[in-house]
Amino acid sequence: MRNALLVAIRLSTTICVAVLLAAAGVAGAAPSAPAAPRGLTVTLDGVGGVTAGLRRAEVERQWDVALELRPRGSECQSGRVGLGAARGLVLFDRGRVGAVWFSRGVVTGRGVRIGSTIARLRAAYGTLLRSEPNKYSPGAVDLYVTRARRPVRLLRFDVSPWGRVTRIGYGGPLVRLVEGCS
Repeated sequence: MRNALLVAIRLSTTICVAVLLAAAGVAGAAPSAPAAPRGLTVTLDGVGGVTAGLRRAEVERQWDVALELRPRGSECQSGRVGLGAARGLVLFDRGRVGAVWFSRGVVTGRGVRIGSTIARLRAAYGTLLRSEPNKYSPGAVDLYVTRARRPVRLLRFDVSPWGRVTRIGYGGPLVRLVEGCS
């Protein structure tokens, strides 16, 4: 009985050590991939390698997606985009990216994400923020950060009446639109 117990303890110890070594990438296990970032990064320089002004084919190649844009044949088209956990809408004007807005799965270069408080947003961007009342939701605001150098690029933060970021946008002046192409 005692020998059987010792064998069981040694076996379980060996298994635990093997599992720990494999998790750490030791003992011949394949190296682990780097940790995935917590959200797609949005900055004044673009989103996941896409910048305002890129053509559709370049966006599809960079994001590895097939975009379905509506209305077909129009100068102004938009389509939903899903990149990992990120969900949003991209707008093309005359075949080029005008703006993109995300409702989840993104983080700015300064750590602001969907759900961040307005206090966190102000701490990250301070006096760079410019405010406009939201056109549809009383008490909500749209806050903008504008890149100082050309070409003009903006970050847009839609903030609910409760002081939380609900959407993050990036683009040229079209990021200010509230109804797609109108």
